[in-house]
Amino acid sequence: MSKLIPIIWSPGYGGGWSTWNSNSPACVHDRDVARIITEYGVHGDDDGVFILKSYSEHHALVREAALRNHGEGFFVSEDRLHVAWVDPGTPFYISESDGAEVLILPKQMGRAGESLPDLRFHY
Repeated sequence: MSKLIPIIWSPGYGGGWSTWNSNSPACVHDRDVARIITEYGVHGDDDGVFILKSYSEHHALVREAALRNHGEGFFVSEDRLHVAWVDPGTPFYISESDGAEVLILPKQMGRAGESLPDLRFHY
């Protein structure tokens, strides 16, 4: 996975991992946190997605890495965290409602050429 890029998001309601930490946009690609999720999490239903369950004993490792990498003001929830490992340059969008984030990749957008309105993809 060394050449793949991690995308981290939190699907549960509460505080969004990337959307509630806008002062640290690099958190969405934090390799230290992604490795913890991948190592201690379970493989999800989607291809290449790993899930660290809510209130896992490994959230302390996530908190330690996040605070070290992003500073004391960084919000770390005890809710589930997901990571997808994607090829470099893969566009993505993270949608959020009440803290619940959804990762949207181009392959999830439907037929070829179809796009979602008003979405700015990130790399």
